[in-house]
Amino acid sequence: MLHNLYIKILLQPFLNALIFLYNLMPGYKDMGIALIVFVVILRIVLLPLRKRSQASEPDQEKIMKELAKVEEEYQYEPIELKEAKKAITSKYRGVVNLRAIELLIEAVYFAMLWRIFGEGFTKEELDLLYSFVSYPVQPMNLTFLHLFDLTVPSPALNTISAVGLFIVLFFHNWTKPQKATREDYVIMFWSPIAAFFITYRIPAGQEFFFTVTETIEFLLILNDQVVKWGRKLGFAGPLVDKKAFLKTAKNQVLGG
Repeated sequence: MLHNLYIKILLQPFLNALIFLYNLMPGYKDMGIALIVFVVILRIVLLPLRKRSQASEPDQEKIMKELAKVEEEYQYEPIELKEAKKAITSKYRGVVNLRAIELLIEAVYFAMLWRIFGEGFTKEELDLLYSFVSYPVQPMNLTFLHLFDLTVPSPALNTISAVGLFIVLFFHNWTKPQKATREDYVIMFWSPIAAFFITYRIPAGQEFFFTVTETIEFLLILNDQVVKWGRKLGFAGPLVDKKAFLKTAKNQVLGG
């Protein structure tokens, strides 16, 4: 039963979205390009969640400081420590739930991409296509511009993804309203190294997904910073019209 729910609720929609975007491309079809469009759509859908997460960053730092304080205060009293931690999480219930949702979404991404690109779009998976999604012409082009085979590990793409993660974390620390803490710098330096070794043997499709996500996150951070600078110089809003940009990007990808 749980396996069927996993297929119906998670795998099938994820798979159909990718194949639908792949089939939409006129002429040259490329799963890497389809994955880029898929990530862009996901980021747009999840933009409100990103805004809420940004707004909750001060509270997230307060949680970390309060947890560190009670761990030091009750380090020899496990029962009192448990109660103190429970009180802190209850106090910031909304922030904790938001972070849990973000981690759940990341876990779903990881699991779905591992299954889809690890298997390589088998006949069993393609049989899960909805009636309105056409069966893709075989053989499918499971590469990005023939540079990376998305179904096998890619050390080069793994390295690019790790470096991209470092850049995003660096700019996040640099642009955040609060002064970056020691923990922020530890995460900035060690997370890319850990990510490199943990994901070294995963299919390149997953690494490509993360690389595109990191690129978009970097552009969003850069856009937010440009907007701030523009306001200081007397400009009223962003230098780029987002609606016009997204419309142009859609027309370029879909040939409209």
